[in-house]
Amino acid sequence: MSSFKSKTFTTLPKCSVQRQIMVESTLFYKTTKVMFFLYLKSVSQYV
Repeated sequence: MSSFKSKTFTTLPKCSVQRQIMVESTLFYKTTKVMFFLYLKSVSQYV
C-alpha cells in the first residue's frame, strides 16, 4: 500500500510540471505574437 502511495506521489508532480510548462509556453507564444503585431503596427505608422 505504501509503495503504491509513493508511486502515485512521484508521478503526480511530473504531470503537473508538464502541464505548467505547456501553459507557460502557450502564454509566452501568445504574448510574443501580440508584441510582434504591435511592433509591426508601430513600424508601419512611421514608414
